[in-house]
Amino acid sequence: MKPTFCFAIAAICGIFASSANADTVAWQPSVNMYQGSTVETFVSTNGTLASALNASGDTSGDEDTTVNGVAFIGAGNGVAVGTTETITINGGTDNVGSFGDGEFTSNGPIFHLIRGGVFGVNSVTLSGLQAGETYEIQVFSNDARTSRNNTTQLGLGDGTGVLAPLVSLESNNSPADGSDSSDAEPNAGDSILGTFTSTGVDVTFNTFGTGDGGATWSQGAGQSLVNGVQLRIIPSTVPEPGSLALIGMGVFGLVARRRRK
Repeated sequence: MKPTFCFAIAAICGIFASSANADTVAWQPSVNMYQGSTVETFVSTNGTLASALNASGDTSGDEDTTVNGVAFIGAGNGVAVGTTETITINGGTDNVGSFGDGEFTSNGPIFHLIRGGVFGVNSVTLSGLQAGETYEIQVFSNDARTSRNNTTQLGLGDGTGVLAPLVSLESNNSPADGSDSSDAEPNAGDSILGTFTSTGVDVTFNTFGTGDGGATWSQGAGQSLVNGVQLRIIPSTVPEPGSLALIGMGVFGLVARRRRK
């Protein structure tokens, strides 16, 4: 097989391979929400906002809150409806503003986003998704009570129905060995970003909890705590499906032309 033809096949296969992982969430490593100051720049503003849910406002009395320019809906029944897209928390129980906000010390809108939430969550569903769009999802998990430490964690699946977590967030960043006992406040939890390309179907990723640092996990466990979720649309560089055919025709046309020479 000639090099030009090999290149053409590889190019087309690469394009279609990029679509094969559609609807599967690719998570980044989680990060501590508190970065040494009360700034809230960890709340993503990439692309454009599709929907944002403040689980603290499920029944806790927290109103809608805007954090780093992102408008979170204080969502009754754990559902936030955007213009097209909807975020739904499945299962769990609302804890009425009991989780605190750690080092943020009631400073700023973040207090109203992470001081309450839903624990015992089984999964989160993203619906009303637009085919071909690339989405970014951000999840917040915080339990800054003094009775918690970094062994209390939330685990997430990737939307494919896996029954074990692929990534985890520490809901409290206080070391279990008490090595930060000089801190005036218990430590806040983590947030995490993930991306996926939609085929237009709903995406549901399972949620898990652990109280022993990940030695054992259980879906819907009490440590499966979600304080907030936001969904954003990210400009995509991947060609639309209709464009793929044109690309293929162009590549094979180039191959045919070279063969005639």
